[in-house]
Amino acid sequence: MDICLILIYDAYITYSEDSMRALVDIPDRQIKELTRISKAEKVSRAEIIRQAIAAFIEMKNSGTVEAFGLWKEREIDNVTYQEQLRSEW
Repeated sequence: MDICLILIYDAYITYSEDSMRALVDIPDRQIKELTRISKAEKVSRAEIIRQAIAAFIEMKNSGTVEAFGLWKEREIDNVTYQEQLRSEW
């Protein structure tokens, strides 16, 4: 058992500039789904997880880029617009 713990610890802290290994608790239900998806797409579960992380990062980053400069074409500034909306209440 001590050897197993050492291997898990070593794997947990192994990383480089380009990648890292992480120990993550995943519920059985999600592991079954990962296995099903990985078999259907003929890729490893690790690859499915990497794709999911990449999609999550893209989703989180896309909102800021899309919103940047949103008001530049408007003739009214955002505070005045906000006050006009609130006056309708």
